[in-house]
Amino acid sequence: MSYLTNATDRQSELGPDAADRYLSPADVCFLIPGMTEGRLKMARFNGTGPEYLRPTPRTIVYSERRVRAWLEASARQSTAEAA
Repeated sequence: MSYLTNATDRQSELGPDAADRYLSPADVCFLIPGMTEGRLKMARFNGTGPEYLRPTPRTIVYSERRVRAWLEASARQSTAEAA
């Protein structure tokens, strides 16, 4: 059972007013088709990825709400639009 599944189970136990879920880089990659941990790491380095939290020097977590907002902000109508 993945962390994402466990987090979903815990979220449903806490109810709709529960705090935002936090995702590992692997969970973010599972959420976004085609995203790899390497690409996510490079986006962090370049400052072009979703906002992240670093509670310890070796731990990176993402707010699911912020990841979804970042993904939605990337919507385009045409390939001619500036990125």
